[in-house]
Amino acid sequence: MAQTFLVAIDGTTESERALDHAAEIAVAMNADIDIVHAVHPDIYKESDTPAPANRAKGYERDLVKSVQAAEARGREALEDAVDSVPDEVSVTSSLLYGNPVNEIVDYATNNEIDAIYVGHRGESIRNDHLVGSVAQAIVQRAQVPVTVVR
Repeated sequence: MAQTFLVAIDGTTESERALDHAAEIAVAMNADIDIVHAVHPDIYKESDTPAPANRAKGYERDLVKSVQAAEARGREALEDAVDSVPDEVSVTSSLLYGNPVNEIVDYATNNEIDAIYVGHRGESIRNDHLVGSVAQAIVQRAQVPVTVVR
């Protein structure tokens, strides 16, 4: 049975490098790749829409627009990622919903993933969080080998 690698992407150059690295290894090992993108629950940090101070008029509409925008970005990133994988590699993609660390680790556990590949930093930089905090947390929590690509 072929090994399956999980590549977590967020549309950044770093995650593209992780995918390229995983694809090279997948070709050499005849492995499969699952590509995932997590839509984070803090949707206002993923959009240009400021968070509302209260449930003012239009809150629900803004909330839906923000979720839709985050989903659209995720789908586009997944489509681009799938298109970049060599034809000889079997590839699937999934849009996940929730905290990226939890979702990626859970996906790996639930789908018998053999290894995880992530970029060394990503979306968190844009949100003024610790650089590489998602990658670091995945390394700490995953039950399979994790490769952090620079």
